[in-house]
Parts: sequence; C-alpha cells; structure tokens
Amino acid sequence: MIKRIKNLLCVVVVAMFALGTTAQAVEISVGGAAGFAVPFFRGKDAKEFVSALETMSGTDKPFMSIAIPTRLDLMVEILPFLAIETGIGYDNVGMIYTSTFGILGKSTFVINKSQIYIPVMLRGQYEYEMGLTYASVGVKLGIPLGDEYLGGFEGILASTGDSYSIKTSDFSMDVSFAIGQEFRLGKANYLGIRVAYDLNVIQNFDTDQFKKSGWEHESHFIDDVEFLLTYRYAFGSKWKK
Repeated sequence: MIKRIKNLLCVVVVAMFALGTTAQAVEISVGGAAGFAVPFFRGKDAKEFVSALETMSGTDKPFMSIAIPTRLDLMVEILPFLAIETGIGYDNVGMIYTSTFGILGKSTFVINKSQIYIPVMLRGQYEYEMGLTYASVGVKLGIPLGDEYLGGFEGILASTGDSYSIKTSDFSMDVSFAIGQEFRLGKANYLGIRVAYDLNVIQNFDTDQFKKSGWEHESHFIDDVEFLLTYRYAFGSKWKK
C-alpha cells in the first residue's frame, strides 16, 4: 500500500512540474477544497445489493453514511477561457448497515470507499471583475485504501456467526462533472463553492473475488454528489498587472 501511494505521489509531482512549466500558461494557481458528499448506489444490481444488505443486517436503512472529500489543487490556465485542473485528493465514504450498533449487534455490514486519487479535468471558465464561473469535466484516478470494500458478519457475534469480506481493488476511476463559482478577494485570492457529481465507472472492490464469494450483485457502483468550499491563489494574476 505504501509503495502504491509513493508511486501515485510521484505521478502527481511529475504532472505538476509538467503543467507548471507549460510555456503558454497564462496563470498558475494552487489551492484546496473540502466539504461533504452524499453517496448512493447505482447500477444494474444496485437495488438488489442494497436489499440484501438490509435483509441480512435487519434494518431498512444505513445506520450511518459518511462521505468526506478533501483535495489539494493545481490549476493551469492555458487560455483565458480554458484551464487544466489536477492535484491530489482523498475521498472517505463509509456506510454501516446494522440492526443494533455495537459488539452485540445481530448483524453488521460496513461498506468502505476510501481512496487517494488524482483528478485530471478540463475546465471552461468565464472571469469578470467580481470573480469567475466555471464548469469542469474529467476523471479521478484512484487507489482504494484499506483492505476491505465490504466487511461484516451475520449472527449474534462475529466469532460465532457467518463472516463476509470483499477485498478492495488496486485501481478505481470516476468520471467527474463539476460547476463552481469563485469570488476574488484582492487581486490573487479566490474563495468559492463547487458542486460535483462523481460517476463511478471502475469499482473500488475486487470484482473477481466478488463473483467467487457467493454474492450475486457485483454490477453496482457508488456515485456521490459533492458540495465543496474552495480556495486558490493565482500566481502571476492578470489583476496584478
């Protein structure tokens, strides 16, 4: 896992250096974003997979559903109306299905979609004196974190009941769409809001193990809608000139 993270960081550094030295770059910005997201299942088997989790856990909804996205951003404006977004991010999505939360719970199932990822997105934007409005589209290339995508047990105690475990994959990918509004503070600082939809196209779990494990609902994905606060600082801002 450490080796994979180091390799991912190397790719980020190389990408940032390559973009940062783009001869035609009009403006280079660094910044970050943080917020919350609403995750949900999608796909041919999504409804059946959720029904199975609800039936086996003895509940009609998740006890907990958490999604916390954060990222460090690099933006390279290659034309006045066009920019490239990249950087490194962290998504933490967790869902818990349990009828009685705790060690004596009848049944408990935990879904984990945590990952470190690199966004590679094309951004169309329109800037004016007050700020900037934009829309972005691209991909998020991720390395899932943790050992299990699905972990749980069915029975009074994990040691006496049936246990379930599905491993995470080595690679995942989302297609991401975003719209945002930034407000300029001074000449080079931008504070904004961003709404994004992440369409999961390569799952975070090991599909081969899922098929061999006895589960019959491998054709499902976890999408999410993100709501983020953003900040960036523009080096060589056109408003300084």
